Amino acid sequence: MRSHTPFTFSPPPTLSYSPATNVEIVESSWPSEEFLVTGHLSASLGTIAAGATTKHTYKLTPKDARSLMHGPVTVTYSTDTGTKTTSSKEIFFRSYTIVEFGKQKALEFGAQMTAGYLSTPSDWIKTGAIGGGLLGAVLVYKSYTKISAANTNRKRNKAVQELLKSQ
Repeated sequence: MRSHTPFTFSPPPTLSYSPATNVEIVESSWPSEEFLVTGHLSASLGTIAAGATTKHTYKLTPKDARSLMHGPVTVTYSTDTGTKTTSSKEIFFRSYTIVEFGKQKALEFGAQMTAGYLSTPSDWIKTGAIGGGLLGAVLVYKSYTKISAANTNRKRNKAVQELLKSQ
């Protein structure tokens, strides 16, 4: 879901504060083959008091994971000094599949838990490789000590048996 940053009317300091009237907001269109839009991309907001904030919201559902640069939002309004138009900048928009969204949230959680040290998949892969290598080394060491102890016990038992035979 995409919600626009609220439009705030603030007149320049040299002018007296006056309401914005005939406020019209027009959102750039989204490619219909790639997005399902629920709601309206444009709205007539009427009058907005000086310094007040209002919000225009619609639901945007991507049909596939992708990235795109989305065009500006244009707001036209009238004040006691005339009609004015303002536009936002283009925004970079990235949509995720459920799997990508889960992966992104897991990375964000991991970055928080590690104070930012593990924030990319390659960080986690390197850490996993190091952890796997250490675990492998511990297992090899434990196996070696077990075999070594078993070998020592076998030699000791053989020496005791030979000692008993010689008596």
